[in-house]
Amino acid sequence: MTRRRRSGFTFIELLVSMTIVGILASVAIPKYRDVKRMALSAQLIGDFDVVRNAALTFYVDSSYFPREASMGQTPRNMGRYLPETFEFTKQHWRLDYEHIVIRPSRWFAGLDIVGISARTTDPDLRDFTMKRLGPGTTVRYGSKVMYVISAL
Repeated sequence: MTRRRRSGFTFIELLVSMTIVGILASVAIPKYRDVKRMALSAQLIGDFDVVRNAALTFYVDSSYFPREASMGQTPRNMGRYLPETFEFTKQHWRLDYEHIVIRPSRWFAGLDIVGISARTTDPDLRDFTMKRLGPGTTVRYGSKVMYVISAL
């Protein structure tokens, strides 16, 4: 009597290999999300720096900061200080140039705050970006994170 050789895997072998693949995927997917979030955060910080440099260059040329613009819009007269392909609206965030004027009063000398804020639907991206920028340079309010350029 000859034994017939079976080809293929047994059920146990398939179950063990699927379990190993599942364990590897459960480790890899969160790491992928973290790496993607780090890359997006670096892009957002780069956008903050581009707008900061443009605003400071504008200030050096004209002795005042540009007035505030709507969210996702380039402030008036600041477009020539930005790269040609720069956009305030990206897939994961929208930038907003902020120029907040707090008027002087009897108890307060007044304050001009200039910054760039980003609104994102990903709270982890917002928190991670704030953590990377460090304390003292960012303010968080609602779903926005504001990177302060100047407070005069």
